[in-house]
Amino acid sequence: MLRSEPGFTIFVIATGKYITYFKDLYNDLSGCANYVGRIDLVLLTDQNFEENNEAQFRKIKVYKKHAAFDDWVSATLLRFKQITKYESELPKQNIVWLDADMRIVNPKEFCEQILAMKNMTFARHPGFLFSFTKFRNFGFRRTMKTLISYTQRVFHGQIFNGTWENNRISSAYIKSSDRRRYIHGAIWGGPKENFVEMCRELDRLVDDDLKNDYIALWHDESHINRYFAANRNTCKTFTKYFSGADGLTPKSKQLALWSVDKNSQERRVQNL
Repeated sequence: MLRSEPGFTIFVIATGKYITYFKDLYNDLSGCANYVGRIDLVLLTDQNFEENNEAQFRKIKVYKKHAAFDDWVSATLLRFKQITKYESELPKQNIVWLDADMRIVNPKEFCEQILAMKNMTFARHPGFLFSFTKFRNFGFRRTMKTLISYTQRVFHGQIFNGTWENNRISSAYIKSSDRRRYIHGAIWGGPKENFVEMCRELDRLVDDDLKNDYIALWHDESHINRYFAANRNTCKTFTKYFSGADGLTPKSKQLALWSVDKNSQERRVQNL
C-alpha cells in the first residue's frame, strides 16, 4: 500500500505509443519535486518504462501496473473503472488525473495549485476560453469567422463555448441552460474521497451508455463536463490559464500545463 506523506498523487495511463509522451512528462515531474514533499505516481502501462534515477532521488515514487485495452477509445472510456480498481492503494491525499501527453511548463505553479485543492477541481478547456486577446495574432477573416461562431451559439441558446454532448440518450447529455464552463478532460483532481467518488459515478454512467450501445461525443471528457455541470456549486476550477495549448491561449505567468502538439511530437520520434 502506498504511504501517505505530504504531497500528492499523479494517476496516468500510458499505453502503446503514449509511453513516449509520458517519458517527457515524467522528466517534468522531477522539477515538481523541488516544491512538494513527495510525489506518488501511479502509472498504468503495457509498455516497458525505465525510471530516471535522478528523478527517483528527487522524491518521486513510481507504482507501475499492467494495463491492456483493445483500443484508445476503450483506454479513454474505461479509465474511471481502472482508477476505482486501485482505490485501496491510493494514499489519503490530493490525487490528480493527468493525460500522458501533457507537459508541466511551470512546476511551482502546478504544485501550488494541486496542493491547494480542497474540492474536486478542474481546468477550463484551452480551446474554449473566450478572450479578445487571442485575436491579436488572427487575421481579419479568422477573427470575423470566430466572432460569427460565438454569435451563432448565443442565438442557439448556447452562450458558452464547448463541444457538449447533445444526444439525450447519453448520460453525459447537458441541457443548454447548464452549459457554463467547458472543462478540459486532461487534468482534474481533488482529495482522495471526492476523487474516487467521482470516478465511481462516472464509471457507472459510462456503463449505462455502453449498455445502450452509445459512446459520448468526447468520451471521458463529455462525462467529466456533465459531472462538473451537475456539481458546479461544490466543484472548483484552477486559474483561467492554468492549462494551455499552442494557438489557443495567450502566454501567462499562471500557465502550468501545456497540451503537446502530437503531430510535431510524432515527427520528432520518427527522426530519432
